[in-house]
Amino acid sequence: MSTSGGAEASSASSIRIETAMDVERIFLRLVNANTDAKLQVIADRHLCDVLEFAGRKQEHAALVTEFLTHFNRVTKSNHAIRLPVSRLLELFQSDSPTTSNFSLIYLKFAKDRIGGNTQLEVLPVYLKSFRKKPENLDYIYDIFSLCLPGLHELANMEKRHWPAIKMSAEDTELLARCFYTVFVFQARSVEEVNRMIENIPQAPEKPKFPGISLNEFMQLGKKIFNVNLNLTETKVKLLKVLGKELLDNKIAFPLMVVASASRLNEVDDLAEGLLKKIPTEVLVNEIPVVDKLMQAYLGSDFLIRKPTDPARVIEKGSVLVQAAVLPWLTKSSIAPSQVVTSIKICLDGCVSPSARVQTSAMNYFNLVAEQMPPHLLPTFAQGLFNKLRVLVRPQTMSTLALCGIYRCLAIFGKRLPVLVLNDTTVVTKMFADLENENNEDVSGAIVSCLTTWLPIYLEAEEEEKRAKLREVISEYIQSERPNCRLAALKYAEALIGENDMDLRWILIQSSGDQRDSIRSEALRQLEKSLQKPTPPTSILIGALWSSLQRDYRHIHGGTDGNIASYYNNFIHQNASKYLYAVLETVVMKEPAHLRIVEGDDHWMTVAPHIVKFLHEVENIDMIEKAAEMTLYAAVDSTDVHLVRIASCFLAAYRSFPQTSAEQMSTTKFQFAIQPCAQKLRDSTRMEFSNALAYLLSAIFYNDQAVRLDLFTISKEYLVEKEIPGLAFTCASTITPVLGAQFTPPVSASEFIQKIFLPLIKNGYSRPTSTLESTLGALVFILQNNLSALDYNLHKETIFGLIESCEKIAVSRQDSFTQKTREHCAKVIGLLSGSFTSNDDNLNYQLSAESLIRFGEGPPQQELQLVVGEAIVDAILGSWALSKRDYYVVDESVITLEERLQSDVRLETVNHRIIRFLKETLEDKKTNKNQHFRKAELIWLLILVQSFSRLKASVLKNAEILGAVQQAFADGLTENDEFSQDISAKGMGVVYGLADGSLKKGLVKSLMDTLSDGKRSKTKVENDTKLFEQGQLGTTPTGGKLTTYQELLTLASDLNQPDLVYKFMQLARHNAIWNSKMGAAHGFGALLENAKEEIEPYFKQLVPKLFRFRYDPDLKVQNAMKSIWAILTADRKNVVDEFANEIAAELLPALTDKEYRVRESACLALSDLLRGHDTIEMHAMIPQYLEDVLRVRDDVKESVREAANRAADALSKLIVRLGSSNNLEKANQFLSIALPAVISQGIINSTVKANTLFCLKLVLELTKSAGKQLKPYLVDLIPLLMDSVSENETPLLNYLAVRSNQQEMEVLDDARASYARSSPMMTAVNDLLPHIDSEILIALAPRIADILRSSVGTTTRSAAAQFVTQLALRAPQLLYDHTAQCDKLFSALIPGVRDRNPSIRKQFANAMSYLAKFSSANQMNKLIKTVVTDLLGSDEDLKISSCYVISNLAANSAEMLKGYASQIVPYVLLEKCKEVPKDDEAAREKHDKWCEVWSELVPSTDAAARLYKSEILDLGINLVTNNEVWAVRKQAAVMIGILFERLQENAEVEIAKKASLCLLKNLNGRIWDGKIEILKALTATFEAGASKLRESLQQNESEEIKTVLQREASKKNADYAYAGLSTLATYSVIMEDVESAIWLADKVESNILKLTGVSEKEDSDDDMEGITNLEKEIRNSKLVTLNLTALAISLRAFNSTAESEKTVKQISEYVTNPLIAWKSKQLLFSELSDTLGDWRPRNQVNIEKLVENLLEQADELCSQQKITVASYALLVVLKLRGRPETFGLNWNSVTDRVNRGTAGQTTGLGSRFEEVNMETD
Repeated sequence: MSTSGGAEASSASSIRIETAMDVERIFLRLVNANTDAKLQVIADRHLCDVLEFAGRKQEHAALVTEFLTHFNRVTKSNHAIRLPVSRLLELFQSDSPTTSNFSLIYLKFAKDRIGGNTQLEVLPVYLKSFRKKPENLDYIYDIFSLCLPGLHELANMEKRHWPAIKMSAEDTELLARCFYTVFVFQARSVEEVNRMIENIPQAPEKPKFPGISLNEFMQLGKKIFNVNLNLTETKVKLLKVLGKELLDNKIAFPLMVVASASRLNEVDDLAEGLLKKIPTEVLVNEIPVVDKLMQAYLGSDFLIRKPTDPARVIEKGSVLVQAAVLPWLTKSSIAPSQVVTSIKICLDGCVSPSARVQTSAMNYFNLVAEQMPPHLLPTFAQGLFNKLRVLVRPQTMSTLALCGIYRCLAIFGKRLPVLVLNDTTVVTKMFADLENENNEDVSGAIVSCLTTWLPIYLEAEEEEKRAKLREVISEYIQSERPNCRLAALKYAEALIGENDMDLRWILIQSSGDQRDSIRSEALRQLEKSLQKPTPPTSILIGALWSSLQRDYRHIHGGTDGNIASYYNNFIHQNASKYLYAVLETVVMKEPAHLRIVEGDDHWMTVAPHIVKFLHEVENIDMIEKAAEMTLYAAVDSTDVHLVRIASCFLAAYRSFPQTSAEQMSTTKFQFAIQPCAQKLRDSTRMEFSNALAYLLSAIFYNDQAVRLDLFTISKEYLVEKEIPGLAFTCASTITPVLGAQFTPPVSASEFIQKIFLPLIKNGYSRPTSTLESTLGALVFILQNNLSALDYNLHKETIFGLIESCEKIAVSRQDSFTQKTREHCAKVIGLLSGSFTSNDDNLNYQLSAESLIRFGEGPPQQELQLVVGEAIVDAILGSWALSKRDYYVVDESVITLEERLQSDVRLETVNHRIIRFLKETLEDKKTNKNQHFRKAELIWLLILVQSFSRLKASVLKNAEILGAVQQAFADGLTENDEFSQDISAKGMGVVYGLADGSLKKGLVKSLMDTLSDGKRSKTKVENDTKLFEQGQLGTTPTGGKLTTYQELLTLASDLNQPDLVYKFMQLARHNAIWNSKMGAAHGFGALLENAKEEIEPYFKQLVPKLFRFRYDPDLKVQNAMKSIWAILTADRKNVVDEFANEIAAELLPALTDKEYRVRESACLALSDLLRGHDTIEMHAMIPQYLEDVLRVRDDVKESVREAANRAADALSKLIVRLGSSNNLEKANQFLSIALPAVISQGIINSTVKANTLFCLKLVLELTKSAGKQLKPYLVDLIPLLMDSVSENETPLLNYLAVRSNQQEMEVLDDARASYARSSPMMTAVNDLLPHIDSEILIALAPRIADILRSSVGTTTRSAAAQFVTQLALRAPQLLYDHTAQCDKLFSALIPGVRDRNPSIRKQFANAMSYLAKFSSANQMNKLIKTVVTDLLGSDEDLKISSCYVISNLAANSAEMLKGYASQIVPYVLLEKCKEVPKDDEAAREKHDKWCEVWSELVPSTDAAARLYKSEILDLGINLVTNNEVWAVRKQAAVMIGILFERLQENAEVEIAKKASLCLLKNLNGRIWDGKIEILKALTATFEAGASKLRESLQQNESEEIKTVLQREASKKNADYAYAGLSTLATYSVIMEDVESAIWLADKVESNILKLTGVSEKEDSDDDMEGITNLEKEIRNSKLVTLNLTALAISLRAFNSTAESEKTVKQISEYVTNPLIAWKSKQLLFSELSDTLGDWRPRNQVNIEKLVENLLEQADELCSQQKITVASYALLVVLKLRGRPETFGLNWNSVTDRVNRGTAGQTTGLGSRFEEVNMETD
């Protein structure tokens, strides 16, 4: 660890203090240290020693303390004094408490004196030091204060640049607490904090600080924020550190929550942002996190035992912290389970002054209440319930909190009912609060609470409690507060009893409330009461009458009718509806409904039953009261249901048995005539008008005068103004109902003839609303007056009506409404009269023929339903059921015989039925009009249904029934869903009437149609409609394409006659599928009743239905689904039972020629396979797979999508069964399925998508069924490898053809990476553990073939990776199979010369792992190949060899031991290759060789020692014989490095050998790199040293000197000056003074030329063509070479005389102003090394040199070149240990330094003084 530069270095030289005397000596030096430099020496060298001594010798503590006190006094405020932080850290971590404490003090001093990098270095030590004193707050916050600067640095850095930080759990916990206290600390200024701390000791009552203890506040104030430390910035920095995951999320999350409540925008925003980045939904469910959140809220109250010391008690969190914590606790699923703590939080939050906290606390309280364990409820619920009731004080609680309290009360009451049931005051008080509550939200919460408690009372059985509650409800149900009334209404459900008429009456009153919510609730409660026993009818009628009669008095007493009613209309109307509903419930024996919508015909069934019931159980008076009540409610309403209710009771009154007309009141109901007449006059709703006309006629009854008056007025206005409603008014006055007897104002026939018929005729030409009303009124007359028109008497009128009504009904004018047309049909049907004469039959025929012609009119299927009913009416004539009194006669109990009451009439009716059926059936066979056929089907259905209900015997005729059945069967083939539905219903009716044989025939016919389809046998003519409009689009001109003629025309226009046959085939297909859908409708109708007959076909039906349910036509699909639902309703596991049959049915359907069959088969197969599989189905898997894969390439998209679903299901089935734990079963299944997958899906597939699908399936199998796939691995693994290349993205090939060689290599590396991580190789790796000996033997040749000859690059890479994985994961298997390993290795060796660089890398890596398992022969082949490539000139092959060696060294280093001597020299040679500047590719290659070198040898020194002979031989050979200059240069560099590393370990023989060889190579011309030979020669001289001098002969020495002087004199400056350096080294080694002097002369000459002093100008080629600046730089470089050579030569001298010239020359150069300072700096550096090693045998005087150096240092300082000056002083410092050798007086030197400025400026002056101190 480097912290303070030189200070640390000095510290290393400190000595161990053993005695107090040593401390005294250091103390004396401290006292005498009067400069910063001297103080720095004390700090660096002695401070830590004193601290360590204090720990060892505690008896001298006083002395140490005195020393440290003085040291503190002189250094504490002097920030220039640097402290030895590294050593202090070591002492801080020592075992001695004293030493550790003292070091901590000085670490605190050093905190502000060190930089950011040092702060980061020391931070990890601080962070793991908290646990040393976990209970000591002083210590903890000291450490935390030391951590803060480092934490600030961390906040500004990316995490990847952080130092390694490791903390224990205890350290982490303490650090998190420090973070917490900072986040909750609040202070406006440092002054405020200091003032508060000062006042605390004197304060009578100690202050409290939210979230922290008093001690913590004081520590923060004194140690953290007692300086100008920005509180906001500190919080932000700490948050940023948390955001970079200094602490685990579980620890950081609560801190972030607390920080988000700091009231500082910047901090809050940052904390909230960090909370969004962490998985809070997971963290809130961690127990430690929840505990921390709760502790943040409660402080020490969270603990079971609070601290006894008040100063250590942690206060509750601030209001803001509490508000921040509560929402997170609410989100937690485990927090409420900590019941006791949660209750503390909730109760505290309830009384918080903050509305936000109150609300959040109540939300959490609700959660706690809901999740409280049942066994704890009795313990806590009662107390909490009472506490919450006390808290209900609006003046202290916020609105939301109050709402929360009531929700919580609701929860407790619901979960523990005794809280509410045992204390009736609870509900009473709740209603009282509701009565007085003005806030709508709070009152709503109270209502919700009361509603929650309601089920408690519904289940309660104690009558006493119900009675008390009833009193409360009765009081508040009439409250002025709407919410109070609403809540009381809800409780009525629990309190209402059988005879509780009062409460029912209250509910009826409430149903008239002004507020919709109360009305709705009251009606709901009334409906609920219908489910309970009701009071007797007389009591109910009497009670309602007695309450409502006050509103009836004015209508009987003759008072003004405008007097306001006591009760509003809603109350009267709902009372009427309730009375009717009660009676309906009684007679129908099931609860009725109060809300009846218009159009509901259920009243026709109910009303006769009610009338009959009233006649049986009630007297006339009660019925009269009921009639009056209901009539009063009806007159002010337009609700048709109320009118019918009044009519029902009035009918019961008028038809009461044993009562004459005279006994009935004639004026009792007069009040209703005027309003009813007025409403009838204004009404345009036919249903309402019809019901009101009946009611009005029943009110008139026998009152002839009133009828006459009203008729006269109404008729007049009807004729004059054609007011629509007056038609019904007139009809009601002349039509008797309920047996009324009166003389009408005019006969019905006359009125119809003179008034209605003209209106109808005029209405045809001028349609108005009067026409619809007139027809409706006519229907009313004909239904209720059987003698209105007699055919014999009123033939013309009947003809006119039939003609007009028919014209209107079949008209295609849009002006006629649907109701108008329907009324026309009804009129014609009702005109059929009695059976007394032939004329009556003519009348029937006339009506029937007219109605049949309706089928030729507009295609309105709804109208045909009415026509069917009209036909039934016509057949029955005067005895039609529609002519009965609906309020008195019950249709369900009437038979045809009973209705006709005559055999003659019965025979006539039967004849009419048979004739109509035969004519209709015959016509349907030949009629080409599709709409008419549809109408006939409808008529048949209505006819059969109607007469089957009347139990007509004629329908039991098998022949007739069979014909009808066939007609409906043909109807199933219609191209119309409505026709099919009608036909299906008709078949159901026929089936119910048929005998056994007919039922079986019907079922068989349907089965055939459903299976094969059925076409209609209708003859195709020109106008035959084959397609619906729009089904085929339109012609090019926009014409229709529906009929046969239109298709012919299109084919002719297009000149394609064969197109007609295609259209007809399409029509045939359409018809077949229509028939199938129709058959489905038929089955749906029959299945309810024909399950026994269908049973034999079940096995045939289920498979077809299963597929049909997925038909793409939604109509067919829905029809089939409905059949399936009925078919399987009573039979479980149908699909399981018939799975094999379904599977067999689906197989041929997958490839059917019709797309809809293929699509439905695929979808059905998908569904079948997801939940079912059998042995038989397993055998079908290959065929299924083949067909599904084929259909996946279908031409229709929807079929392809369905096939994809089927394929997915098939895939999941194969994976599930193939991975079964039952190996026998799995292997058996895979033996069937897997060959099909591989063969059909991968090998032989021509569709890319299918190949990918099957490949994905295989991959899924490898994940889960590896063991089961073992028998197939030999085929499967090569297949997966081949698929790696086959499934490459085309983008890679696109990039490859557009890439250069370098980009291609990157791309191939990416391919190899893809292969490594591809799903296919993942699957191979999953299968690898299952490879055994047998599989390996069979698999190895196939893998070898892939390695050698596979076309795909990624496949070969994948194979290489497989070999690697095999070696790593199955070593023992490979050890046992060397032969197979040799095959693989042999296949890999050629790969090192592959043209693809990526392949070379991959193969090299694979060989490195496989080498240890292969034979030595294979390894020899590989090494031979590598060496050959290294000797060659192909750079790519060299790089390939590099990869081989690198991987072998990393993965099989032991295999290289025998070959290292062959490889190491070549690797070193490549390592010595020069890297051109800015050539990144060459740089990367060089770095790679360097990596190989570091992996291959432990160090270069070791390699030089071990392989020196091999390296030297290679180097000499290359330097001497290689023709390439660059290689020679490399070899020379390698020789130089060899001898540099050998140094004294070099043997003199090899040094001499190398020297002489290199010397010979200096002959000849200068070539690029020849300078390296000189450098290598220098290294050999240095390595040989004195031994070389002794071994050289005289002539050899002379030759060396001559050659070197020659080379140093060459014109090439760079080369010559390098020669000077070599010559200098030679002179030093050989102690050749003569050569050194020659060198000095040469240098002097060179310097003179270079500095421009000499007039002699030798040309330098490198100086030509460059700028002056460049020349200056080059000159400086050359000067430096000369000066360093001169400095080196100094060591050749051993006396003053010998060295005088050179020393003088150097002294001059030191101060020479013409020499650049950079050159001087390098000279100083070389001098420093030379003087440090120079050991002359005699004294050498260099005083002048020293003087010049010191002088130059001062001058350089004045020039602000302090670094260069430091180099100069360091040269002098090299002499401090032996000044006498160089003729120096060191005191004089020191004085000279002190007099100068350099010593003080550079800080090195103290070094000179240290020598004196040591001397002393």
